[in-house]
Amino acid sequence: MYTMTVLCLNIAIGSCHMRKCTICTWMSMCIRINKVQVDSYAEGDWEFEAWDEEVCVLHTLVISPSAAGKGYGKRFVKFYEDYALSHGCPELRMDTNARNVAARGLYKKLGYKEIGIVPTVFNGIPDVQLVLLEKHLE
Repeated sequence: MYTMTVLCLNIAIGSCHMRKCTICTWMSMCIRINKVQVDSYAEGDWEFEAWDEEVCVLHTLVISPSAAGKGYGKRFVKFYEDYALSHGCPELRMDTNARNVAARGLYKKLGYKEIGIVPTVFNGIPDVQLVLLEKHLE
């Protein structure tokens, strides 16, 4: 079962598309990673200063509700951290909606620090409270 789980992870660097896995027909999970910091990050009081090329950003982490609570989020974040280090990015940044208590709890457990909350417009929705998080890898 573990091998099938690994095969079902739909990892797309730079883009994110939810789709059914052709191997087992499960709904895939998705992660989007790149070095592009969203405009709201300029308002962050980041603890670690870094050049843009040293920062890796996790923009999207989506897990189908049917797969929730099975450790996939933790595995995806581990992939993100390993990917960042292998690409010369010791500084990790991400964000989540302040109302997303589950994500905030996961990121805290995994060593991410909330550095602030900034209001933003997200997908046309005004006044979304965006929690900015960071982690520095050695």
